[in-house]
Parts: sequence; structure tokens; C-alpha cells
Amino acid sequence: MLRLPRRGYQVTPLMVQSVNELFQRWRIFGPAIVELAFEGMSADERRHKLGDHARRMRAVARGADAGLLVEEASHMWTWLPTPPATVTSYGSTPAS
Repeated sequence: MLRLPRRGYQVTPLMVQSVNELFQRWRIFGPAIVELAFEGMSADERRHKLGDHARRMRAVARGADAGLLVEEASHMWTWLPTPPATVTSYGSTPAS
């Protein structure tokens, strides 16, 4: 995203390098997200979610557009349990 003073914002073009970086980061963070999410799930829930995820990732591997990978990464965040505290936009938790 490019900020244009007094004019707003302009979305910058998507580059091959940016997509490659997304894949690299996903290889690092994806397994950690799954591990955290699975801590509170039953074996049946894990099997169901892994089966769905495997089908989506096979579609990505077959050459489906990169948007599917981004969608799957976003979807996996929903597997995580709801955090106990609300985080403000400044990264701190509200005072009790």
C-alpha cells in the first residue's frame, strides 16, 4: 500500500517476489498455528479440520490461484481458541 499525501492510498502491484515470500512465511508459521489450535480439540475435530485443509492445499499444489492459499491461511486462524483478553490497536490489553 502506497500513501499519497492529500490524495489517499494506492494499492501497489503484486510482485512474484511478494507471493514467494508469502509461501515462505506460511511454511514457517502455518505449522505453529495448527499446533496451537489443536491443543484444545478432540481427535475427531482434528481429523475433520486436517482433511479439509489437505483438500485445499492439494488444490493449491495443482496450480489454483494464490488467493486460495491466502484464504486458507486466513481460515486457519479461526481454528485458534478465542484469546482471553481483548487487544487494543496499540498492542496492549485494556486495564481492568
